[in-house]
Amino acid sequence: KVYDHDGKLVRSYSSADKPQKVDLARLRVATSWVHIQAPPSVEPGMHRFVWDLFHPGLTPPPLTVAWGRSGMSAVPGEYTVKLVVGGKTYTQPLTVKMDPRVKVSLRDLQKQFDVDRQIIDARRQTSRALHEASALEKHLQALEPKIENHPELKGTVDTMEHRLSAVLGPAPSTNLDFSGEFGPSRDRTSLRYLDGALGQLERVVESAAAPPTPDVLKALYLNLQVLQSTLAAWRQLKATDLPHLHSLMRE
Repeated sequence: KVYDHDGKLVRSYSSADKPQKVDLARLRVATSWVHIQAPPSVEPGMHRFVWDLFHPGLTPPPLTVAWGRSGMSAVPGEYTVKLVVGGKTYTQPLTVKMDPRVKVSLRDLQKQFDVDRQIIDARRQTSRALHEASALEKHLQALEPKIENHPELKGTVDTMEHRLSAVLGPAPSTNLDFSGEFGPSRDRTSLRYLDGALGQLERVVESAAAPPTPDVLKALYLNLQVLQSTLAAWRQLKATDLPHLHSLMRE
């Protein structure tokens, strides 16, 4: 386990993982060009395990074709490595040094890292809600042909689909050539829009070792404000509409 100077856990590995490595013999030397190896052995003896100095972001969704690496390199500073084996804990300090090629202040790097974590946390919330809402959308669509002769149930499903559509947003365009045939979308509040907007902000923030620009900070602030409202609408739908639908279906 690797902890930062505030005692916050930043990476954790076990022999069951397929992790990046931490070199216990070189804990005081920070390098950023190490590679991923096989899981560490649990056999007695000396083993090498090197941390790649990377804080991972989101895990790519299943069957995703294009998905850039999500996350950022660790901010230079003091860290602590804890090795837990056989019921015993061993600790060792670790210093991550500034890459001499990077001409950015430590303060700006920390600001970049903090904003990136904020974006990733927001994307995680959005992704979870989007996954749930998309599953509900498919369930309601599959239910439609089965409730043709149940007016009250059909009315409830129609109302739910209308509200769910506002939360989810339009389905992804099938216009693969991006010719603008369908015109620009006016959607700025749905989960699908926010998922894409936050993903774009993350890519911009992680694209270079530099503090976030004022435009990025403004866009993030606005998107976070909208996200809270959209998530509230989704929670309300789950708390009221969904139980009512289940009650009608049981009847």
